Amino acid sequence: MFLNKKIIIIILFLLVFLIPSPTMAWSFAVISDTPEKDIATQGEALINSVAFFNDKKPAFIVLLGDLTSNGKQEEFNTFSDVFLKKVNAPVVPVAGNHDFLSGHKNWYDFVKKQSSELLPEYKGATSCGTESPPRFRRFTYKGIGFDLIDPYFDG
Repeated sequence: MFLNKKIIIIILFLLVFLIPSPTMAWSFAVISDTPEKDIATQGEALINSVAFFNDKKPAFIVLLGDLTSNGKQEEFNTFSDVFLKKVNAPVVPVAGNHDFLSGHKNWYDFVKKQSSELLPEYKGATSCGTESPPRFRRFTYKGIGFDLIDPYFDG
């Protein structure tokens, strides 16, 4: 029941961002908390979200973390197969704490593999700070600045 409410809240949140404003000719979407263990029970909701996004055509989709349960490479591969390979919008990945539970390497390998799926402006994001890999990044899309923060810790 809790998960169904969570999905409804996420969809309502997405609708707010996907309804075009008369002063803005583009929109973006946000999706989060789609761990691999839930794909078996909520796979239909994730598949439906692909159809929804493909219909609404956002300029990009922010993947707001916790795409996996434990940050394992096979979990990232499942997310990619179920969502990324089917959605017709570039993505902006931001890690969640679950994505780093097996260390940060799997997350950054996943992002590198998705290079062709990334929003071009994100590829040119400015790293803020001296950490490597960068925890803070900033990019601009159509004059609007976006600041991204990964939780970055070693599981």
